[in-house]
Amino acid sequence: MKYGLARVVFFVACTFVPHLSHAEGMTPHEKPMTNTMTMPQVEDTRPLVNLSPEAINLLRADMRSMLAAFSNALALVGEGKKKEAAAVIENDLGMSAMGSHPGMMKANQELPENVRSIGMEMHKAASKLAKSIGSMKPGAIDKGLSEISGGCVSCHMAYRVR
Repeated sequence: MKYGLARVVFFVACTFVPHLSHAEGMTPHEKPMTNTMTMPQVEDTRPLVNLSPEAINLLRADMRSMLAAFSNALALVGEGKKKEAAAVIENDLGMSAMGSHPGMMKANQELPENVRSIGMEMHKAASKLAKSIGSMKPGAIDKGLSEISGGCVSCHMAYRVR
C-alpha cells in the first residue's frame, strides 16, 4: 500500500494534466507531444482463406509459438550458441516441427495448396539452416534466418484468415 497513493497521483497526472496544459500562451516546447498522425483506412484486399474456427485458433497458437521460437533462435545466434539455435530452429520451425503443431495438422486439411506450399518452403528453409548453421559465417546465418522470416512474411502479406 506504500505506493498506492503515488500510483493514483501518477494516473491522474497522466490522464488529466495533459488536457489542462493547452492553455494560452504556452510555447510549443512546453506543450506535451501528441500524436498527430492518423492511419489511413485501407481495405484489406488479401484473399480470404476460409478455415473452421477450431483450425484458426489452433493455427494462430502455433504461429505465436513459432514466432517465439524464431525470437529465441535469434537470441541464441546473437550469443554465438549455434548448436542450441540449430536445435530450436529444427525442432520448432523445421520439418521436424510439422508433427508437433496441432494447428498446422488441422489447418493442413483445410488450407489451399498454394498456402500450404508457402508454409512448407518456410519449414524446409528452417531445416536447411539448422543442418548447416554450425559451419556458417554470420552473413550466411543472417541470410538463412531471412529466408525463414521471408516465408512468414510472404504468406501473411498474401493471405488472411477470419
